[in-house]
Amino acid sequence: MYLTADEVMARDVILLTIISCLLLSWNNVVCNSVSCPLLQENHQLVVSCSHAGLTSVPDSWPAEVTSVDLSYNHISSLRGLTSPEMRTVRQLNVSHNLLQTVEPSVLSALIRLESLDLSYNQLTLIHPHAFVHLTSLRSLKLHHNQLQRNVSTDTFQGLSSLQRLDLSHNQLSELLSDTFFSLHELTWLSVEANLLRKLAADALTGLSSLLSLDLSNNQLEMTSSVLPPGLFSALSSLRDLRLQNNDGSSIGEYPENVFNNLISLRYLAIDTFLYPYFGKDFAGLRQLETLDLGYNCNIRRITNETFYGFRYSSLRVILMTGCYSLISIEQCAFCNFLNLTILRITGAHYMNPIIGFQSLYGLQNQTMSEIDLSFNGNWGPLSFLVDTKSTRFLMNICVSTIRAKDSRLRRIKTGSTTKNGSRFSECIQHIDISENILNGDTLEFVRMGIFFPRIQTVQIQNQNIFSIPESMCTLRNGCTDHVVSDVPKGLDSVTINVPPTLVLANVSAVFAHLSPLPPNLTFHHAHNLRALDVSYNGMANCRSTMYGLERLETLELNFNYCRDLSVTLLDNLVGLKRLGLSNFGASQQFYSRHGRRFFQHLRRLEDLDLSFNQLLHLPADMLQAQSRLTHLKLSANRFQSLPIHLGYHGNLTWLDLSRNMLPTLTASERAALDQLASHHEVRVRLIGNPFVCTCTTLDMVMWLRDTPVLLDGEGVAGNYSCTLETGEMADTQQVLAAFLPHWRTCVGVKAFGAALGLFLTQLLLLVVSHVICSHWTLLRYTWKVLRRHQLPDRQRDFSRDAYLVYADTDRDVMWACRTLPELLRQHRHLRLLLKDVEELPTMCMAENIAQYIDMSWKIVLLVTQDFSRDEWACGFAVQQATRCITAMTPERVIVVFLENPDTLEPMPSLQLLLPLVPHHHIFHVHPMAPAHHPAWRALAEAIVGEEGA
Repeated sequence: MYLTADEVMARDVILLTIISCLLLSWNNVVCNSVSCPLLQENHQLVVSCSHAGLTSVPDSWPAEVTSVDLSYNHISSLRGLTSPEMRTVRQLNVSHNLLQTVEPSVLSALIRLESLDLSYNQLTLIHPHAFVHLTSLRSLKLHHNQLQRNVSTDTFQGLSSLQRLDLSHNQLSELLSDTFFSLHELTWLSVEANLLRKLAADALTGLSSLLSLDLSNNQLEMTSSVLPPGLFSALSSLRDLRLQNNDGSSIGEYPENVFNNLISLRYLAIDTFLYPYFGKDFAGLRQLETLDLGYNCNIRRITNETFYGFRYSSLRVILMTGCYSLISIEQCAFCNFLNLTILRITGAHYMNPIIGFQSLYGLQNQTMSEIDLSFNGNWGPLSFLVDTKSTRFLMNICVSTIRAKDSRLRRIKTGSTTKNGSRFSECIQHIDISENILNGDTLEFVRMGIFFPRIQTVQIQNQNIFSIPESMCTLRNGCTDHVVSDVPKGLDSVTINVPPTLVLANVSAVFAHLSPLPPNLTFHHAHNLRALDVSYNGMANCRSTMYGLERLETLELNFNYCRDLSVTLLDNLVGLKRLGLSNFGASQQFYSRHGRRFFQHLRRLEDLDLSFNQLLHLPADMLQAQSRLTHLKLSANRFQSLPIHLGYHGNLTWLDLSRNMLPTLTASERAALDQLASHHEVRVRLIGNPFVCTCTTLDMVMWLRDTPVLLDGEGVAGNYSCTLETGEMADTQQVLAAFLPHWRTCVGVKAFGAALGLFLTQLLLLVVSHVICSHWTLLRYTWKVLRRHQLPDRQRDFSRDAYLVYADTDRDVMWACRTLPELLRQHRHLRLLLKDVEELPTMCMAENIAQYIDMSWKIVLLVTQDFSRDEWACGFAVQQATRCITAMTPERVIVVFLENPDTLEPMPSLQLLLPLVPHHHIFHVHPMAPAHHPAWRALAEAIVGEEGA
């Protein structure tokens, strides 16, 4: 009897259900008998049943257990905690379960419990006297439940030792009278993120020891009916009060006789109105140090009377962050704050930032640590000028940090911030005026090195004046006349005076066209400078050498256009650890010819960014000296294979090869990555490459699944888009899921090819055997005739494949002895003979040339301007090469013109030779042609000839 498909499916569902039930029952049995892990921590016994699938509390426990973790289960009741073994428990975690209530006496055995976590459950009800036996409890977490009005005095009765209570993220709408009456030791209480609309007048009675109270993110209006008089009268010890994000009203007043009893308050976060007035009810807050108005800031105007109630306080910090509606501040608004050290007025998008500077009138002659006037005025239609009038009050303040980011500051006039002898100049250590639109007068930044003797960080980046198209204009013909350079022209040496205390300088995207750089650029007194960012500054001519930055650790040169680049630019930056060369502009030819020389002194480099440079390849040993390299970013280039030798970089932990042209990773490349990952964690980014999933790359797809290397991916790690044999798009996870069909297809094609080849070989052997047997007498006669005649010369008769003839100048010698052999070696393994490398033991140059020609299968003439002028040495070699052309060896000479023949001086011997050389043995090649140029392959094949094929 056969089952239908529906019957089979029903049977499988029933079996799976039975197996799941058995597993769940087994799990409960195991944990009910306390088979959970037992840990010994600080001489205490810990039982962990977290993530164990429990539906109830275990019945028995080991003796002397002190900590129990039942979190992340499916427990719906606390019954089972009455076991006598629970008397020794001090910490109990039942968070992330399905509890809906705490029943009476269910916790009666936990007489020594100190910490109880019931958070992230579904509690709607806690029975009265549920915690009455927990006299030793110090911390109770009830946050993220569904508690409503069912919290009364009886709820927390008996918790005489409780110090921390968390009721946040519930649904409490009101705090009733005497709710916390018995919690005399409570120091921290959070009722944040509930639905509180009202507080009873004596709701906080009994909290005489409370230090921190969080009532934020509720619906408490600042009215007497919601916050009744005397509400905080029992909180004489309170230091931290958070009331922000409650009242969203624009118009209103603070209720009277509510805050005046908070004599110990240090921190107050409170909502504001359009025109707030902190009156006499706040006069009792004389210990207040921080006033935070930034969470729900509706202030439009700050007058001289706004902070009247705080005139006798000890305010040190005023925070008004995100006050979007603020448009004006009267000049004496902060006159009464003699102890103020931090003032933050940020996010006032419609306020003139100059008003912020003028509001500092009341803080003159004070010592402050921070003034932040950022993000002001950036929604207005105007830009603002910082002059001596707007900064006259700031100049009299001793402040260590000043910020005015993104405030539409157009220009800082000379002397407005660098006034000689001012308190500001003598004290300032950190200045941040980034993301403005400063343009034109940069002299004020230079003066900072003279008038700011304690400056440590200067951040003036992103002034919104840098334009990539305009900077690229310096590289296009006919556009350089319209480029205004920020660097004086005609100077061989420029010295920049750096403040001796300066540690960080960020001047990225400040100058529109920082070009050309002088040949010698010296940073004077920069022995403390550790980080310098000059990205996005339009540097096109970088033929410079930098001095004085031996201790620099971070240099960012990203997104410049250094096409004309000096190999000595970084020679003196021996302490560099981080170098950013993303979209730097250096050509492929520069890295190929001078890459190793360019980086050779950066032996401490740990982080290198070469992304967005359109590079095709790199010398394998270019970064050989950078053995400390840990982060290497090569993304957004055009690499078709791994461009570096990983054997030089045993400390590499981050390699970014994303957005390149990699079709696959070879076996050697994968092995090198696995070798690195066997010693330490290695992360590799490969996303955005045109991978192929064909028969030849199936091993790479398997590697993506099995490698210990940490990979990125599309959705999941190790998953990448790839192209199938059919041209369709898929991803590597899909290929792995159907790996067996792919493998069978690939193996089938190979097996058919092997069988066909074997069959054809056998057929050929049969044909050859038949021919030999049928014409045996004729073949013997032909062989005897051939032996009587001289055969023509063959390649195997010579010890060298080619003898290179070139001029005896540095340029020609370097190209012939180093560059050309490397180019030819990529196509054929040729045995080249070079006179500067292999000297014969003779005294006469003519004899040497004759012997070189006799030893070589082909003679290759490398014709340049210097070659055509050397009639004595090169001309003699040409004459000898001419004699080698015979009827038996008509293609023995190859001529390679490395320059335009029309520009060369006439060479008689060469003119006699050229008519004898076959046309396909005369090449016209530029010496800088890339390695993949077809001319090099053609030249290699001409040297080898038909016999080498």
